[in-house]
Parts: sequence; structure tokens; C-alpha cells
Amino acid sequence: MKKCIIEDTKKTLEKLIQNLTKELAPLEELKLRRLPALKLKEEPVKITLSRNSEIELTLKQLVEQAHYIGCYVIAHPAQLISNGCEKLTSVWKGQRAKVCGVVNAIKIITTRTGKKMAFLEIDDSTAIADVTVFSSLWKKIKEKGIASGSLLRLEVKVESEEPAIKLMAENINIYEEN
Repeated sequence: MKKCIIEDTKKTLEKLIQNLTKELAPLEELKLRRLPALKLKEEPVKITLSRNSEIELTLKQLVEQAHYIGCYVIAHPAQLISNGCEKLTSVWKGQRAKVCGVVNAIKIITTRTGKKMAFLEIDDSTAIADVTVFSSLWKKIKEKGIASGSLLRLEVKVESEEPAIKLMAENINIYEEN
């Protein structure tokens, strides 16, 4: 029975092929009257990429990078001006030191006498420290535009190092890019 089905299918396929061959024969005899004109294409220009070993970033771009992805990729901005600065992890109580860091947060308060003073949180990639800026110094530096993300070089007196680093600012210089 299977043989009969297979033979019938073969015969049907052969008839179908013969019919198609008859229908396609006139088309094969036709020749194209006009060949299409082909245009030569130019070779594409190969793009050359230049590789830089270093990419220069501004302080603002470094701070934005850290804000966006949560960390500094190339280097901490405090390393730009850290020449002569001590790391926050190496200061001790009672020491007068020069430190560098990026301002993470600023809190400005009004004292009982009506004067403004500030508390800064700075970061130098080794530690985070709280800096107290008394009203006489705050009056001098607030006009320079100190804000979150500013890079500072500070002369401080270390008040405590454990459990948190607390500093009293004696002088503050704000780093400005040229």
C-alpha cells in the first residue's frame, strides 16, 4: 500500500514538472533586448581611528562623572592639587595640616550673634572629613563661589580623628581651572 502511494506521488510530481517546463520554455527563449547599464562604484573610504593614551578632563567633567556613575574613573580631583597636602587618613588630633579635597556637602548656619558660618564635608579619596568654617573665614570665601563639587586646599587644625575626622579651617583656597 505504501508503494502505491509513493508511485502515485512520483507520477504526480513528474506531471507537474513537465507542465512547468512547458510553461517556462517560451520565457527562456526570450532574450533581453537591452542590458542594464551598470555603474562602477567607488571603493568606500576607510576610516582611520586615532587612539589617545590619555583624555584630558576638566574638574567639572570629573565631578559630573563621579556624580553620574558614583565613582571617579581616572583619578580623584584632589590628586590635581595634592602636592604638599597630607592625606586625611594620616592626620592626628592637635596637628596643623594642609589637606586637599572635594566638597561633598555644605551646611550654612546663622550663629546666635547673627553671623553666618559653615560646615563642609570634604573627600580626598582616602577619607571623608567634616570641616568647621567659622564666620570670619566664611565671610572671606563665600564670595568666591564655594559650592558642592569645589576643589579646596585647606589649612586646618585637626580636632579629632576617631571615629570621624573633624577639622577646623584656618585658611581655604578654592582651586579654579584656567
